[in-house]
Amino acid sequence: MHRKRTGRDDRHPSWSINRKTYLHSCFSCGYKGTLTDLLIDLTGSAPADLEMNLNKESFLRRVTEARAAPEEVITPELTDWVLDNRTDPVPERMLGLRWLKRPAIDQYQVRWMRDTKQWLLPLRGIDGTLIGAQYRQKGSVFTLPTGIEKSKTFFGYHQVKLYDSAVLVESPLDAVRLAGLGIPAFSPLGAWVSHEQVQIMSRLFSHVFLALDNDKAGKSAEAVVIPMLHKAGCPAIKWDYTGLKDDEGKPAKDIGDVPDDAALLGAWDRTRRWGL
Repeated sequence: MHRKRTGRDDRHPSWSINRKTYLHSCFSCGYKGTLTDLLIDLTGSAPADLEMNLNKESFLRRVTEARAAPEEVITPELTDWVLDNRTDPVPERMLGLRWLKRPAIDQYQVRWMRDTKQWLLPLRGIDGTLIGAQYRQKGSVFTLPTGIEKSKTFFGYHQVKLYDSAVLVESPLDAVRLAGLGIPAFSPLGAWVSHEQVQIMSRLFSHVFLALDNDKAGKSAEAVVIPMLHKAGCPAIKWDYTGLKDDEGKPAKDIGDVPDDAALLGAWDRTRRWGL
């Protein structure tokens, strides 16, 4: 369905279905609806007694049992007031686990949800309006509110917009990691970059340093993003991951894996020289 709407495959799926209401949504292309709609779109028909049949399935019984459990903590609607008054500074312990620096955390307005133990990474529109956030905790990453138009802005846009060039990374926390070393960085909240985001980059920068994840998915995304940027008149220079190791001594998969500040700064120098 994503391909039908956009003309291309969704290589970084962001589709979700609510296990209670069965409403579904693709945060990437906006495709959404009911379970019945989904089945009709996929197969051409849906049984009239769909809900009754679903209730006979064992997985739905497990969901029913889960409904009897205590309700999850509900994240309040995010506003600037909530960001400032209902969230906490990121604990020093969490900064240390990810080798992040407090000035960069404050610069990007990253906060902490104490009750749910989540990172809160605010996302602002081009005009500066707070439009939502990415929430991260071990084992899960999600962006709220549902349907947020993250394809029309970047995490860190307002922190890098005055630079002549900056580093594009997948994870917003990787952008904060680089910013702590004095390296301007921003994120599309994933590897997928929209046409709107490419146009934004072409207006802002003379060139972009591309530090997508050093894995198969990241390299596949590079193969798509680089031609898009070049076509828009914004050359893309790939980040030099040579020699970067994680805390176990294995090749680093992304910027956030690297505990060594000096190694990251060295990679930045090599990447810039390559660009020159």
